[in-house]
Amino acid sequence: MSRAVQPDFEFDKEKFTELLIKAQGRLTLTDYANECGVSLAYMCKYLKGKFDKAPTPSTIKKIARFTETNGITEEELLEAAGYSVAKYSDANNARNIALRFEKLGIATITSALSECDFKWNVKQSTDSKFFDLAIEIDDGDIDNWMFDFKTRIDDIEPATPSQQRIYMYYAKLVCMQHSPKSKMSFVTNSDVLYDEIKQMHPYMLPMYASVILINTDDMRIIKEEYLETYLTLSDDIKAKYTLNKR
Repeated sequence: MSRAVQPDFEFDKEKFTELLIKAQGRLTLTDYANECGVSLAYMCKYLKGKFDKAPTPSTIKKIARFTETNGITEEELLEAAGYSVAKYSDANNARNIALRFEKLGIATITSALSECDFKWNVKQSTDSKFFDLAIEIDDGDIDNWMFDFKTRIDDIEPATPSQQRIYMYYAKLVCMQHSPKSKMSFVTNSDVLYDEIKQMHPYMLPMYASVILINTDDMRIIKEEYLETYLTLSDDIKAKYTLNKR
């Protein structure tokens, strides 16, 4: 039986399987299939690579509604399946834009961290869903540094985060238990959001905080500015734990 939709490019079978496995995380096969809205037999076949043809774009869109929550976008699945993203993807989807920015943002931040004088490693914590990236720092004045990525999506949804959302975020941070030597940074590629956030100081927050402006096109740190919190910021800490312009 002929397929209703022919791929535009070669189907990368191994890449498609790799993406599905990554999105599954710790879910059981049954739960994963249910979350993606496909049959258990169907999902099992694709996870084990026992297939020769890519699923249709409509099936990929269905699967992507779940995989996007685990960082695997519809666009990545379409590309691996051999379909033109420009033709089939909702390229202006707000979620996809935010996920793309988060991935590029993490790459930009980790690249800048690699040039810092202190030793660090990515932290696996129970707060991983609250922060987009968290690192542990060895033998420093700051031992935990968390990053949250925010972008502005013009013409799709209002600028985010709003003042109310930021203050609610601060309130959650205050209620969470952190080391007194922790730092939280908002990372954005929007001058508008950068200026908005830097005016909203979390005065009661018992940790250091900053806002970082980046350019994801060339993976460059443009500037970082500390916010006023409950902790006193020394010149030494500010000098050591500020990502340099690149």
